[in-house]
Amino acid sequence: MFSIRKQLAKLYTSSVIGNISLSGAWVAILASRGYSLTEIGIAETVFHITSLIFELPSGAMADVFGRKKMLMVSCIMAMIGNAVMIFSDNLFMVCLSIAFQALCYNFSSGSGDALAYDSLKSVKMEQDFERYESNQLVIYRLCGGLSTLCAGFALVIGHRLAYGIDIIIGLIQLAVLGTLTEFYGESPESAKTASQKLISCFKESIAFLKREKRAVKLMFCNSFVGAADILLLFFCRQSFPKRGYQAGRWVPLCLLWSLEE
Repeated sequence: MFSIRKQLAKLYTSSVIGNISLSGAWVAILASRGYSLTEIGIAETVFHITSLIFELPSGAMADVFGRKKMLMVSCIMAMIGNAVMIFSDNLFMVCLSIAFQALCYNFSSGSGDALAYDSLKSVKMEQDFERYESNQLVIYRLCGGLSTLCAGFALVIGHRLAYGIDIIIGLIQLAVLGTLTEFYGESPESAKTASQKLISCFKESIAFLKREKRAVKLMFCNSFVGAADILLLFFCRQSFPKRGYQAGRWVPLCLLWSLEE
Protein backbone atom coordinates (compact mmCIF):
# COMPACT_ATOMS: atom_id res chain seq x y z
CA MET A 1 0.00 0.00 0.00
CA PHE A 2 1.32 3.45 -0.99
CA SER A 3 2.44 5.68 1.89
CA ILE A 4 3.06 9.37 1.17
CA ARG A 5 5.24 9.67 4.28
CA LYS A 6 7.53 6.88 3.11
CA GLN A 7 7.63 8.35 -0.40
CA LEU A 8 8.69 11.78 0.85
CA ALA A 9 11.15 10.26 3.34
CA LYS A 10 12.83 8.40 0.48
CA LEU A 11 13.02 11.59 -1.58
CA TYR A 12 14.57 13.44 1.36
CA THR A 13 17.03 10.60 1.93
CA SER A 14 18.00 10.60 -1.74
CA SER A 15 18.58 14.37 -1.62
CA VAL A 16 20.82 14.09 1.45
CA ILE A 17 22.88 11.30 -0.12
CA GLY A 18 22.99 13.01 -3.53
CA ASN A 19 24.16 16.35 -2.14
CA ILE A 20 26.91 14.91 0.06
CA SER A 21 30.11 14.61 -1.91
CA LEU A 22 33.83 14.69 -1.22
CA SER A 23 34.36 16.26 -4.65
CA GLY A 24 31.84 19.09 -4.24
CA ALA A 25 34.44 21.86 -4.63
CA TRP A 26 35.77 20.39 -7.87
CA VAL A 27 37.36 23.72 -8.88
CA ALA A 28 39.70 23.64 -5.88
CA ILE A 29 40.45 19.97 -6.56
CA LEU A 30 41.37 20.67 -10.19
CA ALA A 31 43.49 23.64 -9.09
CA SER A 32 45.36 21.41 -6.65
CA ARG A 33 46.04 18.99 -9.54
CA GLY A 34 47.81 21.75 -11.44
CA TYR A 35 45.10 22.85 -13.87
CA SER A 36 45.18 26.54 -14.79
CA LEU A 37 42.37 29.08 -14.56
CA THR A 38 41.89 28.84 -18.34
CA GLU A 39 41.57 25.05 -18.25
CA ILE A 40 39.15 25.16 -15.32
CA GLY A 41 37.15 27.80 -17.18
CA ILE A 42 36.96 25.52 -20.22
CA ALA A 43 35.63 22.69 -18.03
CA GLU A 44 33.05 25.05 -16.53
CA THR A 45 32.02 26.10 -20.04
CA VAL A 46 31.54 22.46 -21.04
CA PHE A 47 29.28 21.99 -18.02
CA HIS A 48 27.03 24.90 -18.93
CA ILE A 49 26.89 24.13 -22.66
CA THR A 50 25.93 20.52 -21.93
CA SER A 51 23.35 21.65 -19.39
CA LEU A 52 21.87 24.16 -21.85
CA ILE A 53 21.57 21.60 -24.65
CA PHE A 54 19.97 18.84 -22.57
CA GLU A 55 17.74 20.82 -20.20
CA LEU A 56 14.60 20.62 -22.35
CA PRO A 57 15.17 17.04 -23.63
CA SER A 58 15.76 15.72 -20.10
CA GLY A 59 12.58 17.39 -18.83
CA ALA A 60 10.56 15.98 -21.70
CA MET A 61 11.97 12.50 -21.09
CA ALA A 62 10.99 12.75 -17.41
CA ASP A 63 7.40 13.53 -18.41
CA VAL A 64 7.30 10.70 -20.95
CA PHE A 65 9.26 7.89 -19.31
CA GLY A 66 8.76 8.73 -15.64
CA ARG A 67 10.44 10.91 -13.01
CA LYS A 68 11.75 8.00 -10.96
CA LYS A 69 13.57 6.57 -14.00
CA MET A 70 15.17 9.93 -14.77
CA LEU A 71 16.33 10.32 -11.17
CA MET A 72 18.01 6.93 -11.47
CA VAL A 73 19.54 7.93 -14.82
CA SER A 74 20.85 11.09 -13.14
CA CYS A 75 22.53 9.01 -10.46
CA ILE A 76 24.12 6.76 -13.09
CA MET A 77 25.41 9.81 -15.02
CA ALA A 78 27.08 11.09 -11.84
CA MET A 79 28.78 7.74 -11.21
CA ILE A 80 30.03 7.59 -14.80
CA GLY A 81 31.39 11.13 -14.45
CA ASN A 82 33.16 10.20 -11.22
CA ALA A 83 34.66 7.09 -12.83
CA VAL A 84 35.97 9.14 -15.77
CA MET A 85 37.50 11.68 -13.38
CA ILE A 86 39.33 8.93 -11.51
CA PHE A 87 41.16 7.93 -14.68
CA SER A 88 41.49 11.44 -16.07
CA ASP A 89 45.00 12.57 -16.92
CA ASN A 90 44.25 15.37 -19.39
CA LEU A 91 41.82 18.21 -19.97
CA PHE A 92 39.69 16.25 -22.45
CA MET A 93 38.87 13.55 -19.89
CA VAL A 94 38.18 16.19 -17.24
CA CYS A 95 35.73 17.92 -19.60
CA LEU A 96 34.12 14.56 -20.41
CA SER A 97 33.62 13.92 -16.69
CA ILE A 98 32.17 17.40 -16.21
CA ALA A 99 29.76 16.80 -19.12
CA PHE A 100 28.41 13.69 -17.38
CA GLN A 101 28.01 15.71 -14.19
CA ALA A 102 25.99 18.25 -16.18
CA LEU A 103 23.77 15.45 -17.46
CA CYS A 104 23.32 14.33 -13.85
CA TYR A 105 22.10 17.82 -13.03
CA ASN A 106 19.77 17.92 -16.07
CA PHE A 107 18.06 14.60 -15.40
CA SER A 108 17.57 15.35 -11.70
CA SER A 109 16.52 18.98 -12.12
CA GLY A 110 12.80 19.17 -11.46
CA SER A 111 12.26 15.41 -11.58
CA GLY A 112 12.27 14.95 -7.83
CA ASP A 113 10.00 17.96 -7.29
CA ALA A 114 7.57 16.76 -9.96
CA LEU A 115 7.49 13.28 -8.44
CA ALA A 116 6.87 14.75 -5.00
CA TYR A 117 4.05 16.98 -6.26
CA ASP A 118 2.33 14.16 -8.14
CA SER A 119 2.71 11.92 -5.09
CA LEU A 120 1.11 14.56 -2.86
CA LYS A 121 -1.59 15.19 -5.45
CA SER A 122 -2.49 11.49 -5.48
CA VAL A 123 -3.50 11.77 -1.81
CA LYS A 124 -4.96 15.30 -2.16
CA MET A 125 -2.15 16.96 -0.16
CA GLU A 126 -0.87 19.43 -2.77
CA GLN A 127 -0.89 22.18 -0.14
CA ASP A 128 2.09 20.50 1.56
CA PHE A 129 4.32 20.87 -1.51
CA GLU A 130 5.69 24.28 -0.45
CA ARG A 131 6.81 22.81 2.87
CA TYR A 132 8.46 19.96 0.97
CA GLU A 133 10.30 22.46 -1.25
CA SER A 134 11.44 24.44 1.80
CA ASN A 135 12.82 21.28 3.42
CA GLN A 136 14.62 20.35 0.22
CA LEU A 137 16.25 23.78 0.06
CA VAL A 138 17.52 23.39 3.63
CA ILE A 139 18.93 19.96 2.73
CA TYR A 140 20.60 21.37 -0.39
CA ARG A 141 22.25 24.24 1.48
CA LEU A 142 23.43 22.23 4.48
CA CYS A 143 24.72 19.24 2.51
CA GLY A 144 26.25 21.47 -0.15
CA GLY A 145 28.17 23.44 2.46
CA LEU A 146 29.29 20.26 4.19
CA SER A 147 30.49 18.83 0.88
CA THR A 148 32.49 21.98 0.16
CA LEU A 149 34.21 21.74 3.53
CA CYS A 150 34.96 18.07 2.83
CA ALA A 151 36.95 19.14 -0.23
CA GLY A 152 39.87 19.80 2.13
CA PHE A 153 39.76 16.14 3.11
CA ALA A 154 39.58 15.22 -0.58
CA LEU A 155 42.80 17.15 -1.19
CA VAL A 156 44.47 15.12 1.54
CA ILE A 157 43.37 11.65 0.41
CA GLY A 158 43.69 12.42 -3.30
CA HIS A 159 41.10 12.96 -6.00
CA ARG A 160 40.96 9.30 -7.08
CA LEU A 161 39.95 8.01 -3.67
CA ALA A 162 37.54 10.94 -3.19
CA TYR A 163 35.74 10.25 -6.46
CA GLY A 164 35.77 6.53 -5.69
CA ILE A 165 33.96 7.19 -2.42
CA ASP A 166 31.45 9.31 -4.35
CA ILE A 167 30.73 6.32 -6.60
CA ILE A 168 29.92 4.22 -3.53
CA ILE A 169 27.64 7.02 -2.28
CA GLY A 170 25.98 7.02 -5.71
CA LEU A 171 25.27 3.30 -5.48
CA ILE A 172 23.56 3.84 -2.12
CA GLN A 173 21.46 6.66 -3.60
CA LEU A 174 20.54 4.47 -6.58
CA ALA A 175 19.29 1.77 -4.21
CA VAL A 176 17.11 4.33 -2.40
CA LEU A 177 15.70 5.68 -5.67
CA GLY A 178 14.82 2.16 -6.78
CA THR A 179 12.32 1.87 -3.91
CA LEU A 180 10.30 4.95 -4.94
CA THR A 181 6.78 4.66 -6.32
CA GLU A 182 6.44 6.11 -9.82
CA PHE A 183 3.84 8.76 -10.66
CA TYR A 184 3.12 10.45 -13.97
CA GLY A 185 1.72 13.92 -14.49
CA GLU A 186 -0.69 12.31 -16.92
CA SER A 187 -1.48 8.75 -17.91
CA PRO A 188 1.38 7.17 -19.92
CA GLU A 189 -1.27 5.83 -22.32
CA SER A 190 -2.60 9.31 -23.11
CA ALA A 191 -0.36 9.56 -26.20
CA LYS A 192 -0.08 7.02 -28.96
CA THR A 193 3.71 6.88 -28.94
CA ALA A 194 6.60 8.14 -26.82
CA SER A 195 7.84 10.26 -29.73
CA GLN A 196 4.49 12.05 -29.91
CA LYS A 197 4.65 12.82 -26.20
CA LEU A 198 8.21 14.14 -26.56
CA ILE A 199 7.15 16.41 -29.42
CA SER A 200 4.18 17.60 -27.37
CA CYS A 201 6.44 18.42 -24.40
CA PHE A 202 8.79 20.42 -26.63
CA LYS A 203 5.90 22.39 -28.11
CA GLU A 204 4.51 23.16 -24.65
CA SER A 205 7.95 24.28 -23.42
CA ILE A 206 8.50 26.59 -26.40
CA ALA A 207 4.97 27.97 -26.01
CA PHE A 208 5.66 28.71 -22.34
CA LEU A 209 8.86 30.62 -23.19
CA LYS A 210 6.98 32.68 -25.80
CA ARG A 211 4.06 33.35 -23.48
CA GLU A 212 5.82 34.05 -20.17
CA LYS A 213 8.24 36.81 -21.16
CA ARG A 214 8.75 37.93 -17.55
CA ALA A 215 9.83 34.42 -16.50
CA VAL A 216 12.32 34.33 -19.40
CA LYS A 217 13.79 37.68 -18.33
CA LEU A 218 14.17 36.42 -14.75
CA MET A 219 15.96 33.28 -16.03
CA PHE A 220 18.43 35.36 -18.04
CA CYS A 221 19.04 37.78 -15.17
CA ASN A 222 19.70 34.89 -12.79
CA SER A 223 22.10 33.31 -15.29
CA PHE A 224 23.92 36.62 -15.84
CA VAL A 225 24.41 37.24 -12.12
CA GLY A 226 25.53 33.65 -11.60
CA ALA A 227 28.02 33.87 -14.49
CA ALA A 228 29.50 37.10 -13.11
CA ASP A 229 29.76 35.54 -9.65
CA ILE A 230 31.56 32.45 -10.97
CA LEU A 231 33.98 34.50 -13.08
CA LEU A 232 34.83 36.72 -10.10
CA LEU A 233 35.40 33.62 -7.97
CA PHE A 234 37.72 32.09 -10.58
CA PHE A 235 39.79 35.26 -10.98
CA CYS A 236 40.09 35.70 -7.20
CA ARG A 237 41.35 32.13 -6.92
CA GLN A 238 43.90 32.74 -9.65
CA SER A 239 45.10 35.98 -8.07
CA PHE A 240 46.17 34.33 -4.80
CA PRO A 241 49.18 32.38 -6.12
CA LYS A 242 50.21 35.37 -8.27
CA ARG A 243 50.38 37.47 -5.10
CA GLY A 244 52.70 34.96 -3.49
CA TYR A 245 50.27 32.93 -1.41
CA GLN A 246 51.20 29.29 -1.02
CA ALA A 247 48.67 26.57 -1.89
CA GLY A 248 48.19 25.69 1.77
CA ARG A 249 47.07 29.26 2.45
CA TRP A 250 44.85 30.12 -0.53
CA VAL A 251 43.04 26.81 -1.07
CA PRO A 252 41.17 27.09 2.29
CA LEU A 253 40.07 30.61 1.29
CA CYS A 254 38.81 29.21 -2.00
CA LEU A 255 36.79 26.65 -0.12
CA LEU A 256 35.17 29.36 1.98
CA TRP A 257 34.28 31.28 -1.16
CA SER A 258 32.81 28.09 -2.60
CA LEU A 259 30.23 28.09 0.19
CA GLU A 260 28.69 31.14 -1.50
CA GLU A 261 28.17 29.29 -4.83
